[in-house]
Amino acid sequence: MCWHILGNWRRKISSRGQAEMEKSMIRGMDVSSYLEMKDKGYQYFDESGKEVDVLEYAIKRGFNYARLRLWNEPENEPESGGYCNLAQTIITAKKIKELGMGFFLDFHYSDWWADPGHQKKPKAWEHLSVDGLCQAVYDFTKSCMEQLDQAGVYPDMVQIGNEIRTGMLFPDGAVPNWDNLARFVNAGIRAVLDTKGTHGTRIVLHLDQGGKYEYYREWFDQMMARGVKDFDIIGLSYYPFWHGTFSMFRQTMDALVERYHKDLVVAETAHAFRKSGGSFFREEQERAAGFPATPENQKKVLELIISIIASAEEHRGLGFFYWEPFSRAPEDSDGWGVCMGIMDENGKPTKGYEAISFVPEECDAKKIAKIDCPKELVIWRDMPENRVLFEEEKGLGETVFEDQRAMQDGACVEKKREETVQKDLQDSIPQKLEVLHMDGTVSWKNVRWELNPVDNRTNVENKEGEHQTLPEDTKKTPAVQIFAAGGVVEDVPAEWADVSMLVLVEKTPENILQNGDFKDGMKGVEIQNSAGVSYGTDGDGFYFTSTENFTLELSMEAQVEPGEAYQAYVTCCGGNTTGTLVTFFVRDKGEEHICEVFPREVQFDRYSIEIPAAVDGKLCVGVKIEAPPVSGKIKSFILCRRDMEVE
Repeated sequence: MCWHILGNWRRKISSRGQAEMEKSMIRGMDVSSYLEMKDKGYQYFDESGKEVDVLEYAIKRGFNYARLRLWNEPENEPESGGYCNLAQTIITAKKIKELGMGFFLDFHYSDWWADPGHQKKPKAWEHLSVDGLCQAVYDFTKSCMEQLDQAGVYPDMVQIGNEIRTGMLFPDGAVPNWDNLARFVNAGIRAVLDTKGTHGTRIVLHLDQGGKYEYYREWFDQMMARGVKDFDIIGLSYYPFWHGTFSMFRQTMDALVERYHKDLVVAETAHAFRKSGGSFFREEQERAAGFPATPENQKKVLELIISIIASAEEHRGLGFFYWEPFSRAPEDSDGWGVCMGIMDENGKPTKGYEAISFVPEECDAKKIAKIDCPKELVIWRDMPENRVLFEEEKGLGETVFEDQRAMQDGACVEKKREETVQKDLQDSIPQKLEVLHMDGTVSWKNVRWELNPVDNRTNVENKEGEHQTLPEDTKKTPAVQIFAAGGVVEDVPAEWADVSMLVLVEKTPENILQNGDFKDGMKGVEIQNSAGVSYGTDGDGFYFTSTENFTLELSMEAQVEPGEAYQAYVTCCGGNTTGTLVTFFVRDKGEEHICEVFPREVQFDRYSIEIPAAVDGKLCVGVKIEAPPVSGKIKSFILCRRDMEVE
C-alpha cells in the first residue's frame, strides 16, 4: 500500500486497482486548441468509428484533468488566430468543469507563445518599467482569476508563467535578472492568493528540462532566496526527445523532492506515434528519445513516464499532462499536429491512448522497459588515437588497435586480415549494455557478441527481422568491412536476451583542418558569440555553456583544391529544448551547405556534409548555436577529400 497526494487531500491506494488509481493520479491533457480544432472542422472518432466529442471521450478513456493556456491579447499576434484569450478559456473551462474534471490554468503572460526561447512581453506592457510590469502581472492575474470565479470555473491549479527556466517578460525578467524575475513571479502568486478565498487552488511553478536537475536547483534556489515561497507544486516539462534520458528524469524528480519537499507534476509530456515527414520529428528525435515513433512505442513511452512519476520519492509525483493530444494539422505540414497526438491523422485513437489508464501499481517497477543497444557502430581505423565512435552512456569510447599491415592481394592475407579485424572488434564494441527499468532506474548487464562479416549491407537484418540500413551520408562512404553483430545479454529474461547491431569499419579520413580535434586549444578557431556564454577547450574538445539565451558560432578554415569533392564531419553532444537550433555548416565562397543538428545530452553523434565540388580555394567548417541556456561539446571537426576516405 502507498499514499498518493492530490490537492490538499490524500487517497489510499490498494489492490482495488484501476478505478481508485484513476481517481488519485492526475491523468491530464492540455486541450488549449479544443475550440480551434472544432472551428477548423476536424472530426474525432472512437475505436468503433463513431464520432465523438474529444473531451467527453477523454473522460471515458481515463483522463481526469485538463490544462488550458491563457494569452493576454492574442489578437495582437495574427499567427495565434486570436485563440486562447480569456473569453475562450472560460468557454472551454465550463465544459471541463461540467465533465467533472480538474482545471489547470497556465498563464503565459504574453500575447502568444511563451517558452524557454520566447518570453515576449504583451504588446500593452512593452513600455512599462519593472515596477509597472510587477503591477501589470498582479492586475492581469487578479482580474482573470476573479472573472473565472464569477463564471464558476475557478482553477484547481494555476501556474505563474510557462516554462520560465530562462525567465519571463524579456528582457527585464530574463535570467540572470533574478531580482526582477522573483518580483514578477511573486506578483502573480500574490494575485492568486488574494482571490482564491475558500478554493483549494494550488500554485505551480513550471520549468522545462525535466531531466536536468542542475537547472532546477539553480532556479529554485535563486527564487527562494528572493522570497518566492508561496507555491505548492514544481511543474516539469519532460519530452524524452528533448529533455534527457528517462533515468535523468527519475533522478531529477527524486533530487527535487529531497531538496524542496514539494509535490511534482509533469505539466507537459508526449511522444510521437509516427515521424512527421519533415524535420520536426525524424530519426534524430527517435534516437534521442530511445524509442522509434510508432503507436506501440507511444504507449510504451507514456507508460514508462507514468511509472517513473509514480515511483518518485515520498510519493510526491502527482501525475502528468499530455500536451495537445488532440491537435491536428494538414498532412502536408510539418509540426506537432501531424505526429504527436493520441488521435491519428484520421481522428481515431492511437495505441498510445491506452496508456492514459495505465496503473503503475499493477506493473513491476523493475520490469525491463528497454535495453540500450545501438543500431549501428562506426569504427574509424588508422587514427593516431584509434578512436571508436559508438553510442554509450558517456559518449565516445576509445580503444587501441594493433598496427595494420598494408593490404595485399590474395585470399589468405585477406582471411588473416579479417580475423585480426574481428579480434580487435570484440575488444572494441560495448561489453556491457544499459538496461532501463520501468521506474526509471538503470542497471548494466554483460553481453557476449558474435561477429559475422557481410558483403551487402542491404541484406543485413536486426533481431526484429527488420532490414538494417544506414544514414544517407554513411551510404556514400563505402566501409572497409561490415559486420553483423549478434549479442546475448546476460541475467535478463529470455525475451530481452537477444540484441543486434551493425558494425562498420571505415578508413579514418585524413583531416585537412589543422586543429580539428582542438588539441591545440583555440588555435585556428574563429568565434562569434553573444553575451552570457562561456566557452573553451579542455584537451578533449570545445565546450560551451550559457546562463541566458545566446548565439554562438565557431568555425575553422582550410585550403582546398577548387573542383575537388570534400566531406566534412562534426562530432558533438549537448542539451536540447524548445527554441534550440544547432546548424552544422560548410561555407564555400558565396554558397553555404548546412545540416541541422539535433544534439543529445549524454551521447555524441556524428553529422556529415558532402561538398561535390569546391568552388573556392578555401572552405570554412563550423557550427552555429542559437538557444536558451544549454551546455554542449564539440568533439571534433573533420574535413577530408572524398577520394581519401576509403582505400
